[in-house]
Amino acid sequence: MKLLWEPAEDRRVLAAILGAVLVVTFAFSLVKVHRRDGLSSPPRPGDAIPYDCIAYHVARGDGFAINYADAEFARPYPTIATGPITAGARGPTTTRPPLFPLATAVVYRLAGRRFEYVRVLNCLAFSLAIALASLVAYRAGGIVAVCGVLACVVYLDAARPYLMGEMTTEAFATLACVVLFLVTRRGNAVIDAVYVRRDVSTPWV
Repeated sequence: MKLLWEPAEDRRVLAAILGAVLVVTFAFSLVKVHRRDGLSSPPRPGDAIPYDCIAYHVARGDGFAINYADAEFARPYPTIATGPITAGARGPTTTRPPLFPLATAVVYRLAGRRFEYVRVLNCLAFSLAIALASLVAYRAGGIVAVCGVLACVVYLDAARPYLMGEMTTEAFATLACVVLFLVTRRGNAVIDAVYVRRDVSTPWV
């Protein structure tokens, strides 16, 4: 008879853990983003504005480009022309990872420039990454390990409060890292094992 904290191999249990962690993390991230700045507010100064600019131009058919002087783009940012990040920037760019601007551009193309939709998408990507990581943790250490993952999410929100819902690439990058881990031989070895015993000095990734 297995104890509560020991991992089980029943697919229904694994699916329940995946769904529960996904829902809990998604709700947590949405509430946090809403309370901080609001889901529909313009991106904060910093990396989020260049991502928004690239996505705006991709959605418009201009390719990977930036033009902060574009009147329609700058409408949500009354003082954008005075910012150090945006000063004099115009033309094609390769300075940002492509996945998040492309995903944002799809949202803009389908639904208009709705910041809240992009933030919800980012929260969903982050939550899916945490849910998949929780499955790995569960197979390795049971329900206690899953609780450890959720505790890390709470800590991460306190240490990096704009990671989950801000309009930057971190949520997508987190999901990509987890997926890449899962499809590697080492990741599969962790998932396929009921119990995983490794030396503390052995790196996980």
